[in-house]
Amino acid sequence: MNDPMFDNSAILRFFDEISAIPRASFKENKIADYLVEFARQRGLWHYRDELNNVVIKKPGSAGAEDLPPVMLQGHTDMVCEKNIGTLHDFDNEGIKLIREGNFLRADGTTLGADDGVAVAYMLALLDDPDAVHPPLECVFTVQEEVGLTGAEKLDPSVLQARTLINLDGSPFGTAVVSCAGGLRAVLTKNIKPSAFPLAFPLRIGVRGLEGGHSGIDIHRGRGNSIKLLGRILLKLLINFPVMEIGNIEGGAKDNAIPRESDAFVFFMSERDLTEALELLSKLEQEIREELHETDPHFRLEISRTENRNLTSIGRVATDSLIRMLSLAPDGVLNRSSRAGGFVVSSINLGVIRTDLDKISVTFSLRSSEASLQDRTKDLLTSLADSFGFSAEFNNPYPGWKYAENSPVRDAFVSAFRDLFGRELEVLAIHAGLECGLFSEKLPGLDAISLGPTIHDFHTPHEKLDLVTFGQTYSLLVEVLRRMTKNRL
Repeated sequence: MNDPMFDNSAILRFFDEISAIPRASFKENKIADYLVEFARQRGLWHYRDELNNVVIKKPGSAGAEDLPPVMLQGHTDMVCEKNIGTLHDFDNEGIKLIREGNFLRADGTTLGADDGVAVAYMLALLDDPDAVHPPLECVFTVQEEVGLTGAEKLDPSVLQARTLINLDGSPFGTAVVSCAGGLRAVLTKNIKPSAFPLAFPLRIGVRGLEGGHSGIDIHRGRGNSIKLLGRILLKLLINFPVMEIGNIEGGAKDNAIPRESDAFVFFMSERDLTEALELLSKLEQEIREELHETDPHFRLEISRTENRNLTSIGRVATDSLIRMLSLAPDGVLNRSSRAGGFVVSSINLGVIRTDLDKISVTFSLRSSEASLQDRTKDLLTSLADSFGFSAEFNNPYPGWKYAENSPVRDAFVSAFRDLFGRELEVLAIHAGLECGLFSEKLPGLDAISLGPTIHDFHTPHEKLDLVTFGQTYSLLVEVLRRMTKNRL
């Protein structure tokens, strides 16, 4: 079978249902309610913990009740990003879906296919009385997008499976068998904002960047709006040393390459402001030329404001913040010397926020080698110390090592070849997956990760390839059928 077709109706129906449920990280209670009610209506064993992790178990099909159970796993939370100008309340509104041919996208927001596709797959299998499969343990974890917290906190005693099929991979035709570990770093600096009534304020906004997933897309060299804003502010500081910054904001999630950032800048005179506008026009053109391949839609949004109630973070804080942002590491730090030069360690400057009394800058660190991760931590600590920031590190998660022998990998390779007439690409990725945490919790776990093709993760441009959405499900169903037939 070179192009197997599969009826997508069941998985599309469930994806539509869960898309109507708000499910931001830390706010997964509504989707957990839905899952528990789903299990109750079908008389399935279920478990829910205080974090809103949910496990639903289904007995094996006829004749397969005594086989070892298989764990299917994905996360319920999604990255909540929207375009500027899009009115959407992620806490109370579902995602508005738009179908365009063989693709599904959202209306000005992230789609949530990461990892709504996994939820839809598991619900379809749990709902199908005719599916042939071993006993299933369907695990719906939370807070994956903010540090894999749900998988870390889940009680392993509720799980008996030693085979894991993680459904958080992409693109179709690949299977992940190893991944990097990671953690979050937050640099903070206390400030004392003060009124600045005699200044000439200017708002500078970085726009039009592609963004992307800080693990999967970090090697693409796309522009980082916070780093670009820091570069612009440094050039202004060098030319106008008495300027000061007011509010500065950028990015939404540490694991998303930031697409938009804004800063209010105060100049001391009309002349300074006029000269600054000329300098910004030149910088915009230079950066646009540099990014023409990776971010062809880059632009600056610059506007004057007459608001005289704005506050400044102060001259000293302005100087230290700008220089820290300019020197902060971002992007790929180390590559393997092996063929392909895959990424070993990286860092993403993901979020900057100004609160009433502090500025916080959040990074996502990833590495498949612990020593290089420690080096990055030391680098950030030194950077923080140099400019009067404090550094905190949290939400660590382990990497996932390649297994020389893997029956589940062999099963997917064989089924993929038979179904699609080509080889499944087996690879390691730089993004974090929950497989590493489950491998620590469940000794001897045999794991694989795969999924459909999803474009532009973690951005409002995210779209799901519906053909591969169905093909991935047909592959999953076939592998489970073969496990049952062969009594694996």
